[in-house]
Amino acid sequence: MTRILGLSTEVLIEIFSSVFFTDLLSCKRTCQTFFDVLSNTIELNYQIELQKSGMQNNPACSLSLVTA
Repeated sequence: MTRILGLSTEVLIEIFSSVFFTDLLSCKRTCQTFFDVLSNTIELNYQIELQKSGMQNNPACSLSLVTA
């Protein structure tokens, strides 16, 4: 059986990307690994901020989350 902390960062990001922001904030307080992944992933931070403000992502927008 695989433990969640043994999963790769990419898999954790995939899991966290389908979690509501209040639960993400709780996960962030759970352990250092979750805190690091949630704090250092632009996409997850974007998702948290969107949900906190009651907004939704516009899939038709061609702008990138990362600026060059």
